[in-house]
Parts: sequence; C-alpha cells; structure tokens
Amino acid sequence: MFTELKTSNKITDKVYSEDDKGNTTIAVMKELDVRPTNYFSKKEDSLYSIETFFKKAYVVKEVIPEIAWQLITETKNIGQFNCQKATGIFRGRNYTVWFTNEIPLPFGPWKLNGLPGVILEAKDDKNQLYFFAKKVVLADQEEILKPEAEQTIELRKFISLKDKLYQDKEKVIATKVPRNSKFKFTPPARNRQKEIIYEWETETD
Repeated sequence: MFTELKTSNKITDKVYSEDDKGNTTIAVMKELDVRPTNYFSKKEDSLYSIETFFKKAYVVKEVIPEIAWQLITETKNIGQFNCQKATGIFRGRNYTVWFTNEIPLPFGPWKLNGLPGVILEAKDDKNQLYFFAKKVVLADQEEILKPEAEQTIELRKFISLKDKLYQDKEKVIATKVPRNSKFKFTPPARNRQKEIIYEWETETD
C-alpha cells in the first residue's frame, strides 16, 4: 500500500457566470482533503485507489496495470539505496523512474509498479508529476488494510460516472445563477490529470 503524505490545494473545477452587464463571477470547487491511497492486492490482481469527487470518496478498483518498462544501466543513490533507472509509458505519460533491487518488491508510488524493486523516484516528461521517497522505513511486520469509502466501483464505470456527475452538477448550477445570465462549467482538462488516456479509449475493433 502506498499513501501520499500531502495533497495539493489545486482548484479542480471552475464555474463562470456572466450577467447582462458583462460582469463575470468565478465560482470554484475543491475536492475533499483526503489523503490519496493505493492498495495492491496480488492475490486478487487488483488495485484499489481512494478517489474523491464532488466531496464524496470512492474506492476505485481496477486490474493491476502492466507497464512495459525499459531498464537503463544508469544508477544513482537515493538515501542509502542504490537505484537503477527505467523508463515507461503509462496512460498517456512518459515516466522516468529509479528503483532499488535492495527492496525486491514490484511496487511504487501511486499506480506505478512492475519493476524488480521498489520505485523510490518517478517523474513524467511534462514535469507535472513527481514522486520521491523522502524516507523509507522497513518493518518486520505491519498490518495493511484495504481502503474503505462509501462506494467501491470499477475504474471504467467511475470515469463514466464522473462525466454524468459533471452534467448533473451543471444542471444544478444552472438553477442557481441569476436569471438571463450565462455560465460555463469547466471540468479539469484531461491533459492536466494524472491519467491522460485509458486503455479502452485506444482499443480498436
């Protein structure tokens, strides 16, 4: 299980409202301040992630992603660990990561996984995502619990649900803006999200 220690305070959605006089009001909505958590279950071949959307938390389930990593001979030290470089493409982003064989587990931050050692550093080529292990604590035994939330949902269904919830939210906002005003509800751009494209979006018949 990997847990991000801090979450960003970025604005996730904006609503633009313009009245008859041309005055524009911008309303913003932020997600719940829930610590992102990812749980890998090798037994179930499943990855569970905590996702928040419109102030509601979901446990999103998917098959553990397979990433075609390319191993590079370059090495460097991160803390007390000797790490090797690897590159790979995952859901529309090109990643450069550093993993250590000294912890021979195929896991990493967020959904990055599948190397012969734990990933201690990862960065995408757009300089939008960066993961770095500031501290590694090795314990003999620790209880790891699957994330819990109000609802568990498959990833593909969750993406479709988000689209519907955006449409529903737009209708609700439309009833609250001043009469004769215009507004535009702007979801976050896909190219600014962690996952730019999903596997089923590239599938062909």
